[in-house]
Amino acid sequence: MKPFRICAVLGIVVFSLWSNPVFAELFNIPPGPLEQTLDRYAKTTGQNLVYMDSLVEGKNSPGVKGNLSPAQAMDKILAGTGLSFTRTSQGDIVLRENTISSSPVPQKQLTQKKNTAAVVQSGRMQLDQIVVTATKTPIKTKDVPAAINMLTDEDIRLRANSDNFVDAISTFPGVTVVRGGMSDTLAVRGMNPSILVNGRDMNFFTSLTGSEQTGMGSIERIEIIKGPQAAIYGAKAISGVVNIIQKKGNINNPFGELRGFLGQGDEYNFGASLGGGFDKFSYFLDLTIADQNEYTTPKGDIPYMDADRTNAFARFDYAFSQDHEVTFDFSYNRSQKTVGGDGYYYTRSEWNNLYSFGPEYQSAFCTYNGKFSDFLSVYANIGLARQEYELVYGMPNYEPEHFLNKDSETLYKEDILQGEIRGTAHLLPDNRLRLIAGLQYKKTDLNGHSEKDMNGLKQPFFDWDVSEENLAPYSQLEFKPVPHLLMVAGIRYDDYKTGGKKMNATSPNIGLSVFPFAGTEYDWTTLWGSYSKGFRTPGAPERYLPGWLGGNPDLDPEESKGWEIGLKQRVSKWANIDASYFETDYTNLIKLKKLGVMEWLFVNEAEATYKGYELLAEIYPADWLTLHFGYTDMDREDTRNGEKLYGQPNQVFHYGLTIPDLYGFSLSLWGTQYQDFKFRQGESHPSEDASIWNTKVMYHWHATDRILIEPFASVENLSDETYYGLVSYETGIMEGRAWHLGVNLKMDF
Repeated sequence: MKPFRICAVLGIVVFSLWSNPVFAELFNIPPGPLEQTLDRYAKTTGQNLVYMDSLVEGKNSPGVKGNLSPAQAMDKILAGTGLSFTRTSQGDIVLRENTISSSPVPQKQLTQKKNTAAVVQSGRMQLDQIVVTATKTPIKTKDVPAAINMLTDEDIRLRANSDNFVDAISTFPGVTVVRGGMSDTLAVRGMNPSILVNGRDMNFFTSLTGSEQTGMGSIERIEIIKGPQAAIYGAKAISGVVNIIQKKGNINNPFGELRGFLGQGDEYNFGASLGGGFDKFSYFLDLTIADQNEYTTPKGDIPYMDADRTNAFARFDYAFSQDHEVTFDFSYNRSQKTVGGDGYYYTRSEWNNLYSFGPEYQSAFCTYNGKFSDFLSVYANIGLARQEYELVYGMPNYEPEHFLNKDSETLYKEDILQGEIRGTAHLLPDNRLRLIAGLQYKKTDLNGHSEKDMNGLKQPFFDWDVSEENLAPYSQLEFKPVPHLLMVAGIRYDDYKTGGKKMNATSPNIGLSVFPFAGTEYDWTTLWGSYSKGFRTPGAPERYLPGWLGGNPDLDPEESKGWEIGLKQRVSKWANIDASYFETDYTNLIKLKKLGVMEWLFVNEAEATYKGYELLAEIYPADWLTLHFGYTDMDREDTRNGEKLYGQPNQVFHYGLTIPDLYGFSLSLWGTQYQDFKFRQGESHPSEDASIWNTKVMYHWHATDRILIEPFASVENLSDETYYGLVSYETGIMEGRAWHLGVNLKMDF
């Protein structure tokens, strides 16, 4: 309960300081054209505004007069206009119509005031989207000297195969889903990235993470930044960062939503969301329950394979003033998944395992965001989390009695305390010089107990009572001396200890973006380059498994350093193109070395270079149509001997088509193809040249001006292709053609 007491004290202190009438402002804006009124409001408050020209054209405002908060003043300005407003997670104000609208926001109609973000449009890679992952401060995608991708909640809603975050982002170049063993995980440019939720570290000491740890109904957007990123995010950010940002309630847009679908495999997925607020308080609640009891492939049903999960999220915000806010959020995620029944693996052997993996995660966090002046803003976060696992396994999978009797069972419990404090100083106006400095802390206490059948008796196998602790100061400077140039430089020092072993790492990052046509109406081009370092601390299994199973407490962190260059190009109104070349060197890579019969050891002895190209293109032949194309070409080699590394596809193609709204209908169609895909010393992977297509069609029916009903149908693996997971060991067969029928119901209050 310690974090709750800390949050309470923090709330009392902040309230006593900032719930004061001095934070109201004196407004004296006369009635007049709405656009002029909004301009005067922006100058008075310094608040960023985002809206479409078409929203304000021909509208008049009654103006505002009096000593009011900025939110109260905006309510009066919009009175009688048919408009309301919402705030982004960065604090920008976005105007919207009061009625529900399923239509996207055409990029060409967008008006930006004070350099704010664009309204996110489904199906389009907008270069003006704002991301916070890359620098921990709001910054436009097109400005960042890094390869950035973003998926919004609207994109998720329109796509098939997006009921977990791993699959949802798998159509971006350089991102692949690793399916094998106990859970699905991500690879970014061939290595596991750091996973964050709301900017917080979600990488567990046990190294056991998966796609079930966040409910999709709670997600506002997902940001992916590629390349080593330890300068900001530390351990585990060896190849990139995936940041899942969850929704917050909106006082001016209260709503309730029900959603659900039924599908093949005796599958169901149901969810509900509720958001809104009053006065200075806002809330958002989300619940998802899902279950699947059958696993059907083109080669038939696989026995024992099933999955279920429950995801709950609650967020409460209290704004003491326009500039100071405290947030409490709570998460509960539980899942159970069984994989590996007979017929699942590409090669049948006595080493094939049947797994049941059941993580349960609970967390409570308190966050403070405050702007003390135009010069200084402060972010602080602290929270507790607990992750528990039950792992049951048995082999061979064609003799399931070992599994059904729980002959081998392992229980883990991780208790986590983590926090961060960060200050942002605006040293020059208009964000031309910005300094970010912060301190992160995380401690994990891990208890584990394992039992295994030995000679017909279930006996203790191993016990863990270990911990890891990390303290890391960091700093980053963003400098835009002229409109044509942005320079970013950061550094982080990590002090890490576990089991009596102390380690440290210093991680720099430098980047440069050039805008050759800044200040003109053709400011559509960004040229960028960067150099960065990253590292990954060894997980508990690599350190503390019994010695003969590979545990090595003397392991050092894996390290990476890489450079990349890229182009972000908008082609008038017709296309956006994002291209990059990268090269990353990995050292101290951990591998499991066989020492003898039934004896292994994890060692730091592998070195590798990963290099390649990525291309993402989106073409807009009509206002209602977007065509997508993504391409990754990556070579991986062992730098010790120059030999090619296998186990992942070297070439991946993504094809897509999105119709956001055409006569009330939306359609998405996505395909992925793997080429030059080898494993086992050059043997062709069974998924080489496979093309997997997913599609979804939805109808948007406005039953009233406040009720939106969206029936939909989706099909995954449309051609019923036989393909296998992207791993080089225990490769498992994926599901065949699977259909889903469902409906979303949203009501604005």
